Amino acid sequence: MKAKTLVAAGVGALTLAVGLPGAFQAQAHAAGRAVCPDGAVCLWDDNDFRPSGCYMEWRPSDGTKALPGCMVDDVGSFIAEAHACFVDTYSGGIRESHRAQPGDYSRAYEYGGKFGNRMDQIRPSC
Repeated sequence: MKAKTLVAAGVGALTLAVGLPGAFQAQAHAAGRAVCPDGAVCLWDDNDFRPSGCYMEWRPSDGTKALPGCMVDDVGSFIAEAHACFVDTYSGGIRESHRAQPGDYSRAYEYGGKFGNRMDQIRPSC
């Protein structure tokens, strides 16, 4: 009888331990979304809103800004809580641009040829 109780307790603990990573991931995702304040656009150089050395918080009042060197053509994820224009420039001007509005986000903005692997500037409007 005692052995069955210990086994059941062990299985319960294992189930709890296995279930926890998912709970932590959900909290991390929610926390990742929460770090971008209202009125700002947040850019990370890595997927899933994780900085691997580079993070940028921009507001429309900042005007047109070149991305930091560590993020040029390398925006892994973003959250927009403000209107913005993501821009790919070349020496002659603008090659391509994409509008962002509050509520827009991407967990993997470079994946599959998305614009994160071409973006090098952010502006208040396109």
